[in-house]
Amino acid sequence: MRTSATTGLRCRSFDPCCGDPDRCCNDDNPCCGSTDPCCNVSDPCCGSPDPCCGINCDDGDPCNGVEACVDGACVPGTPIDCDDGDPCTIDSCDPASGCVHVPSVTATLERTPREISAFTVWPVLLPSEYAISEIAVSWNPPECPGHLVIKDLVGEYVPPSEGMLVKQTDTDWWYGAFSEPQTEKHPGLVTVHIAAKWGDTELATTDVRVKPVHEWLTQAHQHGADGFFHAPTESDYERTYHYISWKYAQVLETSGGEFDDVSITTDQCVDCGVPASCVAACTTIWDEATFAVQTFSGTENRTASIIGHELTHTVGILLGSECTAYTWEWDHRFDTGIDQDQTYLTDVQNNMNAECD
Repeated sequence: MRTSATTGLRCRSFDPCCGDPDRCCNDDNPCCGSTDPCCNVSDPCCGSPDPCCGINCDDGDPCNGVEACVDGACVPGTPIDCDDGDPCTIDSCDPASGCVHVPSVTATLERTPREISAFTVWPVLLPSEYAISEIAVSWNPPECPGHLVIKDLVGEYVPPSEGMLVKQTDTDWWYGAFSEPQTEKHPGLVTVHIAAKWGDTELATTDVRVKPVHEWLTQAHQHGADGFFHAPTESDYERTYHYISWKYAQVLETSGGEFDDVSITTDQCVDCGVPASCVAACTTIWDEATFAVQTFSGTENRTASIIGHELTHTVGILLGSECTAYTWEWDHRFDTGIDQDQTYLTDVQNNMNAECD
């Protein structure tokens, strides 16, 4: 027999209460009964052990509810309801992760026109609509509209921006092209990929091709989303020369060139006025770009050569390639003065070899 240090009462050694001086049982009630639901039934102090003790009924599948043990046997739970009340999703349950909500939305995209011009601020050339493609999107079901995003741009140069997507309605969006750089050589074609998304899920893609302004002017193209097609005429070539004249006047302002003026025309070549510093670019009867020039120096060399490079893209279909343009720069290196600029001359030669390979 053991005695409680607190109460002085005695209890039997197998009594689970005996070790606790505050709960020691007396001799008349030697067994307090175990509080452990998992006590050994052979223990004389064990009362009524839980028949579910030690039984784990969880089958690891959250979809069929929470399993429970009743009277020593596992019973299934209530399957969970994954309906999120959203008509735009297909609801299901994944045994590994629980409820899954997959978009049920589909989309189709149609852009008009596919090819647009890069945007320019030249006021006499391009209405803004020429640099806009209208994108019609159909959402199915219609009550589940998503959104459009510019996915990426792939092209022959890196434009100054992505352009801009503007939402008119859920089913009518506009893509407006980026501005063509004023201080670079002939920018190439850039393809803009546009995606229709619902949430983070990509549903469909389309693309818009952004062409350099002078190339857009000199090749057949569509005028805006109304579907009007235009085949350039001689007057369009003349406008192109005026555009290049304006563009490279901007080049002179921003690149450090010291020309007083840039004159580009389809008329007979004229000499530069003295003592003005200028470059008069024109075409011969053979559609060959040529110059009436003064002496070039410094940054004027590169600018003059770049203007000639640009002209070769506007004087005719056969002269429009990059190979021809770089070859022209190389053949006229003494006219424009880039023979004095070894770094630029090497760049022209390398590009010529690459484009004409």
